[in-house]
Formats: sequence, structure tokens, C-alpha cells
Amino acid sequence: MSELTDQLRLFITNTGPHARLEVGGEIDAGNVHTLRDHLGLVVDAGTGDLDVDMANVTFCDSSGLAALVAAHRQLALHGRSMRVVNPSSQVKRLLRLSGLGELLHAHAAPSSTNHA
Repeated sequence: MSELTDQLRLFITNTGPHARLEVGGEIDAGNVHTLRDHLGLVVDAGTGDLDVDMANVTFCDSSGLAALVAAHRQLALHGRSMRVVNPSSQVKRLLRLSGLGELLHAHAAPSSTNHA
């Protein structure tokens, strides 16, 4: 990954009972450990539900999906939930093909919808 736009970028916002993880760039087997680590921080913090904003994800392979599903399961064990919000077109396609969109409650956040 030679350009900044391709590098994985992660940012956690925690607002008490709710956390948000913003993800950007490419997620693949070579860097998925970073995504897993950030998801693990939120899971271990025990602060509530999690939104994973994937609006700026340019590429995601099955290892990224596996990390999301694992975090979803861990949160569910403790009565917490996780949802994918603002999935990029690439992420939407991957969720549709994998059949995981419903499990991960994937949807566009209300503030990002644009009715033209």
C-alpha cells in the first residue's frame, strides 16, 4: 500500500453507552490484525453497543468480514450489539454476496442518506 488512501485508518469514539469505530482504506489479510485489535478494545471496554462506520473503506476481503462477525458474536454474548453503518459500495457488495448484511445490521446512517 503506497498511497495514504489505501492504508487502513481507524478511529474510535466512545460516548458512554455507545461507541463508534470509523474505518477507512483497505482491509485485507495483511492488516486485519489492526482492525481486530481496535474491535477488541471496544469489546473489552464493556461500554455498550458499537457502530462500525465503513463509509471510507475502499477494499475489504473475507478476513475483514470474519473480524466483524467475531466482534459481533463477542458483543452479543454480553447483551451488546454491533452494526455496520454507512457501508461503502464495496462493503455493501461484499455483505450482499456473503449474506452477512442482516447479521451485521448493515445500513446507511440516517444523517448520510441523500434523497435527490
